[in-house]
Amino acid sequence: MRADYLTYRRATTVSLIGLALQAIMAGLLFTYAFLQRTPANRAGDHSATTAAAYAAIGLIVWVILAVIFDQHRRERVEHFESESLSETTGASSVFDQSGDMLRVAARRLKMMHRVLMPVTGIVLGSLLVVLGIMRFSSGRKLVSPDMFQPAKDSFFVLFVTITVAVIGFVFARFVSGMAKQEVWKNLGAGASWAVGTSLISLSIAVGQFVDIAGPDTLVRYLQPALAIVMIILGTEIFLNLLLEVYRPRRAGEVPRAAFDSRLLGFAAAPDKVAQSIGEAINYQFGTNVTSGWLYRLLSRWFGALIATGILVAWLMSSFAVVQPHQRAMLLRFGSVAADDLGPGLHLKAPWPIDQILVPEYVERDARGTERRRIKTVTGVRELQLGAAAPTTTGAILWTNEHVSEELFSIVLASAEERRAAEEAERTGQLSSDDPFLSDESGSVGNDLALVAVEVPMQYVVEDVRLYEELGAAGMRDKIIEATGRRAVMRFLAARTSDELLGGDRRQLADELRTEIEKALARLNPGPDGAPRGAGVRVLFVGLAGAHPPKQAAMPFEQVVQAEQRRQARLASAEGEKIRLLTQAVGNVSQADAIVLLVEQYERLGTQEQNAEERALVAARIEQRLAQAGGAAARTLAQAQADRWKRLNSAKGDAARYDGQLTAYNAAPDLYETILYLNTLRSIVRNARLYIVDEAFASQVRLELQDIDTAQNMFAPPEENP
Repeated sequence: MRADYLTYRRATTVSLIGLALQAIMAGLLFTYAFLQRTPANRAGDHSATTAAAYAAIGLIVWVILAVIFDQHRRERVEHFESESLSETTGASSVFDQSGDMLRVAARRLKMMHRVLMPVTGIVLGSLLVVLGIMRFSSGRKLVSPDMFQPAKDSFFVLFVTITVAVIGFVFARFVSGMAKQEVWKNLGAGASWAVGTSLISLSIAVGQFVDIAGPDTLVRYLQPALAIVMIILGTEIFLNLLLEVYRPRRAGEVPRAAFDSRLLGFAAAPDKVAQSIGEAINYQFGTNVTSGWLYRLLSRWFGALIATGILVAWLMSSFAVVQPHQRAMLLRFGSVAADDLGPGLHLKAPWPIDQILVPEYVERDARGTERRRIKTVTGVRELQLGAAAPTTTGAILWTNEHVSEELFSIVLASAEERRAAEEAERTGQLSSDDPFLSDESGSVGNDLALVAVEVPMQYVVEDVRLYEELGAAGMRDKIIEATGRRAVMRFLAARTSDELLGGDRRQLADELRTEIEKALARLNPGPDGAPRGAGVRVLFVGLAGAHPPKQAAMPFEQVVQAEQRRQARLASAEGEKIRLLTQAVGNVSQADAIVLLVEQYERLGTQEQNAEERALVAARIEQRLAQAGGAAARTLAQAQADRWKRLNSAKGDAARYDGQLTAYNAAPDLYETILYLNTLRSIVRNARLYIVDEAFASQVRLELQDIDTAQNMFAPPEENP
């Protein structure tokens, strides 16, 4: 093809189209990665972000290609104008002597190939390596199933990635076809970058297909793998720069861009891989190596070499290595030749005569989706035979949602619930016609209840052959799980809700383990029909997280609250008792002893034959009360004081009466006169009394005003009114 300015203008146009398509692909990937952001994953989809970063770096490639080809166009225009000027002015023109100085575009193009292209390669290689290391550092942390965040919408992922893959591959094929021409060979750099974006997007799409169909292993490991690809491509750019320095050059040859990936070039033109390899060898050595004798010799014996390699590889299949964590069986034409092969190197017949079979362990997540397959028989395996373990990070309470779909087991209702239901049915408050009438306490009918129980079971493979004959690789654990669930269901159906919620769960777990072992022992019948067992040994069976339905939490809490209120009232009454007894007799122990004496006193009754004993008990009671102190002792002492006071007062009254009687008997008239005058004095004590002579006139003027307007401080208290 003629290298004129029209040719390079077309290449410039294609470069600008590639720039636009590369920007569209980067924008689609960035948009998808941003939309995958969640509160738990602020960075979005890791693989899509890595792919978008790679696509964004490719924009630099298309910009540089557009600039280079446009400069080629300018150089061709300048060359055409220079030739036209030379033909017009003649050979003796001054322009003929200084033509090289006037070709500015040519000098600029030469400087671009000498400086701009290598510098661009260094920049692109550095970006790929640095970003690759950063993305690998963050991506390897997300490989763990606990850290991995799956895509929110798998079909949207497939739409974006497949669209980018198709756009990139179709355009890369078109550009790689143009790059076959010598004048357009640097377009191969853009084609390799477009096909690289396409392959990365295609790998993400394949990972999503695998995740939808089965385990998410590919999607998880794709996160650091894409970063490793970026590091490899960046390293290739630096290697191309180094090889370009030592490559022989021919005059007038346009150097190949260092960022034109040879690895991705094969993907851009897969139909001519051998030709591409030959051209790459010829370009690197600066000569036609493919026409040499060594290359032709290797080409002639290529088939034999490949066949020899295949034969050696087939013979190498006679050696098998069993890892330390594995136990294997030797199969010969499908039949068991050796039951148990331990770890180490084993020699066998080549495949497919002999095969080494190691049982697989299929790891699944909470949704039951297959996460990974591991060829191993060692290590503890775990199955959940009851309700799923809580997935929330908050407090695990009966009033909270534990999982999205709760699995409840039907158990017997407690004795109290059955008695209450029977009483309600007897009184007509509950109809016995509906056996599945449920109440708020989670009971079903009169005799059943619903309880969710976590039943984790841990086991190990003990007999490889029996375990392998139990079923297919993906079905063995499911068979064990189904058998265990059936045993758990039958076991729980014979237990009450009280036993599961508040009983001895350790003893129940031991009993359940025995039932599960019996159920597993009945599996895997042999040729004679006798069960041989599942080939596993149960290590642990637990009962944890037992709880009724969420709507039953409030009635249960009300019972607990009522019990707590009862305990609080009992404690308050006990405190009041201690306070009263301490106030009465000093301390509680003294009060208890006195109460026993009082009860003994009351048991003696009022019979005369017990009078003496009653008196002794009463004396002991009084003695205890006096010794104890407190209000009772004070009351008893006050009663005794009042008794003596009243007794002495009565004795004084009796003595005074005896004295008055003696005085009367001695002088009756005098006694009566004294008594009369004392009585008269007491009567007129506070009255106005005037004693007048009868000789005075009967009209008497009286001063009725009070003589004393205030109390007399010198008078006795009883004389002051």
